[in-house]
Amino acid sequence: KQAELLLAGQKRVLEMIATSADLTETLNFLVKTIESLAEGVIGSILLLDADGVHIRHGAAPSLPAEYVKAVDGVAIGPQAGSCGSAMYHKQAVIVADVASDLLWENYRELALRYGLRACWSMPICSSRGKVLGSFGLYCRRPRTPTNREWQLIETASQMAGIAIERHAAAKALQAAEAKYRSIFENSVTGIFQSTPDGRYLSANPSLAKLYGYESVEELMAQLTSIQTQLYVDPARRDEFMAQMTHQGFVTEFESQVYRRDRSIIQISERAIAIHDDQGNLVCYEGTVEDITERKQAEENLKRQLVAMEASAAGIALLDHEGKYLYLNSAHAHIYGYAPEELLGQSWMLLYSNDELQRFQQEIMPQFAQTGQWR
Repeated sequence: KQAELLLAGQKRVLEMIATSADLTETLNFLVKTIESLAEGVIGSILLLDADGVHIRHGAAPSLPAEYVKAVDGVAIGPQAGSCGSAMYHKQAVIVADVASDLLWENYRELALRYGLRACWSMPICSSRGKVLGSFGLYCRRPRTPTNREWQLIETASQMAGIAIERHAAAKALQAAEAKYRSIFENSVTGIFQSTPDGRYLSANPSLAKLYGYESVEELMAQLTSIQTQLYVDPARRDEFMAQMTHQGFVTEFESQVYRRDRSIIQISERAIAIHDDQGNLVCYEGTVEDITERKQAEENLKRQLVAMEASAAGIALLDHEGKYLYLNSAHAHIYGYAPEELLGQSWMLLYSNDELQRFQQEIMPQFAQTGQWR
């Protein structure tokens, strides 16, 4: 009969774990199940804090609330009662009489105040052996546990370990998902997930804004195919697809696309192919950056460089140490050099020591005062 009840209790606990039931609810159910199978015992699950030092209340539906409150927050140690010592030593602890056992020296008065005379505890460990807490059974008279009671403690410790570890994993996953969602929603870069044929599966607000839409929902509703509605030159889409098919990713893929108002911008895309465990292509994930202003600035710079190179006047750009960052041919030829011979060199190599001394004494003070010299 008891074996059937235990099996039913284990099954219910596993169901609660599988359905992500509240951890406290799951642990309380586990404690009550064990208490129903062992007459005259009081169950307790304590959790080890993330700092690895302090005890936190897990479940103790039959212990006095004042006792639970007093134990919560104490530190584990070699003489921290049965449960705190079990966690500290990472091994089972059996105390037959709280009134005389040294492990209870610091907590004896508290336990005896509530009529707790014996306590048998086992550490709760993760699948990798990390201590997560402890499962303990109290008794109101001095004695050691029976074999049956000890088997129940072992079973309960294993079940509690599964529940606590699963709960921690779920919390970590939720935190990771929340972090990803925050990055996805708040990134200034457009982020997308699409089917291989170009239909958006998801997009972030920055991508919608980049293409001129008020919201992600509007973008998703209007754009059913990247290939037919975005690319100015459909051949660029074909090139994009060819690269993705051949190497599974693209980087710095530049193309011109239409915004909602049919204005044209230049973008740079990064994307990677996502496959399932069987190697089947699932989707593409990537980012889109509007590089229109950057490309315009590059074109302006090119025109300026062409104009400077064509100038008969010598033109040069130096860094704060006086080294050439840029010089046109006219400037280099004045001194009898080719431009590539002077790039990265200091302008001072063009002058004699006497000229440099004159520069320091006469020209530099003028430059410091007016910001220019002639």
